[in-house]
Amino acid sequence: MLANNASSDPVPFTVYMNALVAAAAPPLAPGLTAMDLVRMTVDRYLAGAKGYGQVGYATVPGDADLIAWKAPWNSLDTFPSLLISACMYALETHDLTWAKVHYAKILEWARLMMAGDTNGDGLIEHPHTGNSGDRATADKRPSNWWDTINFGHDDAYSNALAYKACLLFSDLAKAVDHKEDAAIYARKAALLKSAYKKAFFNPATGLLAGWRSKDGKLHDYAFTFVNGIAVAFGLLDKADANAVMDRLLAKMKAVGFTNFRLGLPGNLIAVRKEDYVFHNWAGAQSVGEPSKDDGSDAFQIYENGGATACYAYFTIKALYSLGRVEDARRIYYPMLDGFAAGEFQGFCRDGKSKDWRDWSGGCHGYEGLLCDGYLTLLAVLDDIKAGK
Repeated sequence: MLANNASSDPVPFTVYMNALVAAAAPPLAPGLTAMDLVRMTVDRYLAGAKGYGQVGYATVPGDADLIAWKAPWNSLDTFPSLLISACMYALETHDLTWAKVHYAKILEWARLMMAGDTNGDGLIEHPHTGNSGDRATADKRPSNWWDTINFGHDDAYSNALAYKACLLFSDLAKAVDHKEDAAIYARKAALLKSAYKKAFFNPATGLLAGWRSKDGKLHDYAFTFVNGIAVAFGLLDKADANAVMDRLLAKMKAVGFTNFRLGLPGNLIAVRKEDYVFHNWAGAQSVGEPSKDDGSDAFQIYENGGATACYAYFTIKALYSLGRVEDARRIYYPMLDGFAAGEFQGFCRDGKSKDWRDWSGGCHGYEGLLCDGYLTLLAVLDDIKAGK
């Protein structure tokens, strides 16, 4: 099964990234494509396998070498990722025979995903409140991949994935002659899109917030990947998309981040202690958990504003999709130099890996080069399309 790195647990909420790359990849060997690997992985999940992010994963005796998912709920990005992966495999390879065989289970994933819309507003919600101070723990995980930040309830990133998943599933349902399902999920996508800006746009900053907690509060730390994926997936009209990207680039300039050779920070403002995951172990600051209330003492460490290739793709893709080629290249070309020089893989002398760096280049990672980082290379195709 494909995982998020070569020695990791299988992680279903990253499989869609493999699918995005696989759709553009050349054959790996005679008779073997990257999409075959995606299908093999999706087949395992369709057959009932579980991965990190799903209830019950690695919680039985004998699984001590794995990272258990102890939360009573799935991560909110799990079913969107699986659904995108299954639909992309079938649609990109035209393997409609496979799609017909597995259609009932894929439809079940779609229904489970949209069952998260418990209040009928079009957005899927996560059981974790995301309220400031209600900090996630090992037994109460946040809603998405960024699992050291207290994402919860209405999660802008997971809803962007759900939007993409609804559109793709509608296309798949139509391709295998399930026209009623196709119409249902096209409507769900339209409803989600109509609710998205209203739910997440922060007029005080001109940016999309990361999440709206159950108490109604917006949590906006100038998340580059949230604003990027919303624009890249078409959740904002062109005028709004350009305005959001203007604000994001202006904020990046204002805070002084310029070392794009190291990637992009996931957030440009320090995450407050009340909005960071509670670890309760020595050295928690190594994963960006602050001691100070304003989060300043842990800023630039790991997911709390650390520079990384992970998820940088969406910000770059957003700029290319808007025709802002020079803005995209200003970020992307130094990153490509960084890839060529091995800036995102291996270890520094202190034993920390290079996948997460502070803005001066110090290492704060532990996993190595992740598939989430490799995804950034896919933007080469957008650059080629843009021409000289």
